[in-house]
Amino acid sequence: MNQTETEIGANGASWHWGEETPDDAILERVRAGETALYEVLVHRHNPRLRCIVRRVLYNDADVEEIVQETHYNALRFIWQFSGRSGFASWLARIATHAALSRLRRRAYSHESSPILSTGERLESIASAQRNPEQQLQDKEMRDALEAAVQALPKPYRTVLLLRKVKELSTTEVAVLLEISEGCAKTRLHRAQALLRRRLHAAPALSG
Repeated sequence: MNQTETEIGANGASWHWGEETPDDAILERVRAGETALYEVLVHRHNPRLRCIVRRVLYNDADVEEIVQETHYNALRFIWQFSGRSGFASWLARIATHAALSRLRRRAYSHESSPILSTGERLESIASAQRNPEQQLQDKEMRDALEAAVQALPKPYRTVLLLRKVKELSTTEVAVLLEISEGCAKTRLHRAQALLRRRLHAAPALSG
């Protein structure tokens, strides 16, 4: 939040000012141009925001970045806060949206990346040291694996790709797909079972 910190720190205000002052009173002065006073709100709401973001993202650096981004956007668009809900709730919505957006970008980039049922990346199969016949077998295996993955029902395929290719935790998958962790585990188990059956039946792998 470098831009926000610069803007807040420019007037040299101490965050200790107004610790017991209601959010609305501080926001009124911030809107009037005393942007340095927003630092009071930063310190006041940061602990809760970190907890909210950490439910979605588990990397501390990501958590801090999203919290800073939340304050930057809140200060930038402070005029959009209508006051119908509490300022804490508004910040929570901004933070949750930003965290989920980060998780989706991470999860769905190259979603079609193929995988092995063991969780190994297909790219590790091929080797420049292998002879032409072995390389042909590798290609047939990759094609069979990709076809088997793509043939899975979408709910199973999505969980399989998120867990094994994107390496998200079960909790992250559940949050992203808005399902329970138990459901995410069940879908992964069924996806792996279906994938194994399809691979065993594939001509390229059955010999």
